[in-house]
Amino acid sequence: MKTLQILKPQTQIPLEKTVKKEKRIGRPQALTKEDLINAIKLYATTSPYELEKHLHISYRTIYRKLKEIPKETIVEIFNELSQTELKPYQMTYEGFLTIPEVQKFKTILEKKNSAKTIEVSFCIIFGVFAYF
Repeated sequence: MKTLQILKPQTQIPLEKTVKKEKRIGRPQALTKEDLINAIKLYATTSPYELEKHLHISYRTIYRKLKEIPKETIVEIFNELSQTELKPYQMTYEGFLTIPEVQKFKTILEKKNSAKTIEVSFCIIFGVFAYF
């Protein structure tokens, strides 16, 4: 018996083997769209300057990537955040005091009040009168 051998014509050779695939050449991206979306969800802001502090990436890069993200996506993110996070009026007083910004404000007030107390006691002890 004769074996039949089917030969492929040259035009049917797969192109992927003959043509080199395009590969990205150069420096890898510092920030992708997905990374930026996750950062917006995590830090609840679209301010490039705030995100720059957290991500350690230039605010210019963040501006460029923000232009690529549709506004609808950002609006959806903030709608989700507004529904999941408690508002200050929904918290207990103890829970409200655990917010980092409130703690910073409280320590600043304590420092300010303690400094005034020291000044007043100094004035009373040494008989110096000053207006505060």
